Amino acid sequence: MSITSSKAEQHSRTSVPNLKIDTKRDSTIEESLKTYQLLEALRSGDTTVLSSLLSNYSLPTSSQSSITSDSNHVIPPSPLILAVQCATMTTIEFIITNFSHIIEINQRDQHGNTALHYAAKSGRIDIIDLLMKQKYINDTITNHEGKQPVEVAKNREVVNFLE
Repeated sequence: MSITSSKAEQHSRTSVPNLKIDTKRDSTIEESLKTYQLLEALRSGDTTVLSSLLSNYSLPTSSQSSITSDSNHVIPPSPLILAVQCATMTTIEFIITNFSHIIEINQRDQHGNTALHYAAKSGRIDIIDLLMKQKYINDTITNHEGKQPVEVAKNREVVNFLE
């Protein structure tokens, strides 16, 4: 057994701090693979791969809402929510500019959080500013704990920016 790891193995074990992805046992391998590919493209900023992956993305229907009580149905994570957690500002701008017609700016995850909640939690004022400039952004959406983005803000600077 080798003590040293290859760069590929080390890279594959690199974690993204504070990244929240809930997976359920019944999620398909295909969904997991797509999410992994999306995360890798977001982390690397590979716009070619992102374009390919997002061109096949479709919003969950209202019957597939991420706030549904149907625990047997797994909703793929929102590309924008994932991007806010691990991508650069440039990559997030690319997604919003090129895929706003298929990415819901206010889409909620299984906890009721939006991309704006995640930006506020992580203190990413540049991303908050970008999101707040979007035509249909709603900064009053509450998550399942009843909290708006301003109420989950990482620090006072974020609170001041959102108020």
